[in-house]
Amino acid sequence: IDFSALRMGKTRSLDLAELARDCITLVKQNPDVGEGIRFKGVGLDQVLQVPGDGDLLHRVVFNLVLNAAQFAGPEGIVRVELQGPGECASPAGTRVREPVCLRIADSGPGVAQEDLARIFDPFYTNRPGGSGLGLSLVHRAVEAHQGAVLVDRAREGGAEFSIFLPGDSSIRSESAS
Repeated sequence: IDFSALRMGKTRSLDLAELARDCITLVKQNPDVGEGIRFKGVGLDQVLQVPGDGDLLHRVVFNLVLNAAQFAGPEGIVRVELQGPGECASPAGTRVREPVCLRIADSGPGVAQEDLARIFDPFYTNRPGGSGLGLSLVHRAVEAHQGAVLVDRAREGGAEFSIFLPGDSSIRSESAS
């Protein structure tokens, strides 16, 4: 990925739940992910449409799910949870319209307090073999979608990344059949 060339492509209606399920399937096939990792999906059985660049949002979700799986530990848990408009609020200090929230959490060590301020900086990493571009790409891509991304401590004890993307009242969300 050429970090400097991050550009929004064509925006179209995307099923964020389907995109998340596809990313989980791909991460499970990654040789860097142990077979003992358990994935828990919450809210991924719905159809939740958001406007966006499918390639960029796929990179965002794939990167976060892969990171979670790599940090979760050999018998760890990765939880991917999707909430539609009305189920989550725009984070303080942001203006995400009709927010849709995708949370990706792991049972790993979490993010050290001293790393929080720099975690989205390009080339900043403390993972051996990491480039420091993945989370920077996530941050820039989510911002390009007029969204926000936050990191916090997960219920499982690891890290939890929350992506807030604008919903679209003209796109109807319904249960998957």
